[in-house]
Amino acid sequence: MKAKEGSKIYKGMVFGGCSFTWGQGLYYYSGLPTLKESEPDAFDSSILTHCQIKYMESNRFPRLVSKKFKSYEFVYPGNGGSNEGVVKWWEACFYKERYHHGKMNGYEVPEISTKEVSHFIFQLTEWSRDHVIIENQPFPIDIQFSQVNELAYKGLFLNQISKDGLSLKDFTKMHIEKSFTRVKNFLLDLENDGIKTFILTWPDEYLNIIRKDPWASERLIGFEYNGKNYESIRHLMDDKDESGKYINPEMTIKHDIINFINPPQDHHPSILCHKLIADSIIKKIG
Repeated sequence: MKAKEGSKIYKGMVFGGCSFTWGQGLYYYSGLPTLKESEPDAFDSSILTHCQIKYMESNRFPRLVSKKFKSYEFVYPGNGGSNEGVVKWWEACFYKERYHHGKMNGYEVPEISTKEVSHFIFQLTEWSRDHVIIENQPFPIDIQFSQVNELAYKGLFLNQISKDGLSLKDFTKMHIEKSFTRVKNFLLDLENDGIKTFILTWPDEYLNIIRKDPWASERLIGFEYNGKNYESIRHLMDDKDESGKYINPEMTIKHDIINFINPPQDHHPSILCHKLIADSIIKKIG
């Protein structure tokens, strides 16, 4: 089959990230009578209906952006994720020679050609969700940094840091850089295959690295809201005045009294925040 000369080619757009990209909590805005609220800041897929999920998918920033460009979006089917997990999933989709196709994390891995995609927008998430190898076993770093520590693991973790001659501060710095470098190398692969890449970040921890890296700083998507500029989603959502009061409470579901009498206790981007993120991406792409 051959299209007429000059016909538009409709390539897809890929959005990689964690629950912020997936759209956790947006279903609360549907107003559907079947809505049930999860535990605070928790996610329970069993209480979501197909209609609630469809509403979420229609209002998250990946849909808003791809709709603007008359395109279509690819988003990881599950909620949540780590930087290394995002890279691994999309590498499996794009570069089948690197992974065995089939299922990953319980989901079928689709095969997508890099020739079919125009843009990849990578939303950075918490670096501590990645893994560290201790005694030849992978452990999620965030076990160490969570309030519920496993004592046996904590001992192994601190012992490993001591063996490596690292302080906890050194370990943290090293793994933040490692996490970002993994993402950058993946995006460079995509760019070599003709895909335009951009970065936005939820945590602040990557900003020092990004500012010092001309390649990364050129691709960073910032946010302008109420006359103020923000480089991270966290700063946008958690910005406070001198008295400790949130400046942009409507950016977070649990503080969104514009749309809810009693907001759901979910600390994820609000529907307005998703729109702002989408507008910022659209402006950056141009």
